Amino acid sequence: MALLSDADLVVKATLRVTKSSAKELALLKENITEDAILETMLEYSILVDKPTFYVVKGIKLCRSGETGLHSLKRHPVDEFSKVDGQAILTEHDKAEV
Repeated sequence: MALLSDADLVVKATLRVTKSSAKELALLKENITEDAILETMLEYSILVDKPTFYVVKGIKLCRSGETGLHSLKRHPVDEFSKVDGQAILTEHDKAEV
């Protein structure tokens, strides 16, 4: 929550609405709380539409996650792949930073 607060964002701004079960989980109702949305997003990560990163120039919402990885000054891992095995970050990418 602190990250979103620092970026002056609400949880709902990072919720994936299309191609997700947000509607079926009643996350689009006007009276739903930010805490309820966040709790559900933590349980079902597919609901997170825009991964959020602290970068040199502040906070950046990134769609897709690899955009965020490439925005970091230092990478947290040597290599990173998507669930399907597609390489997103390689040693070569790290050398270019």
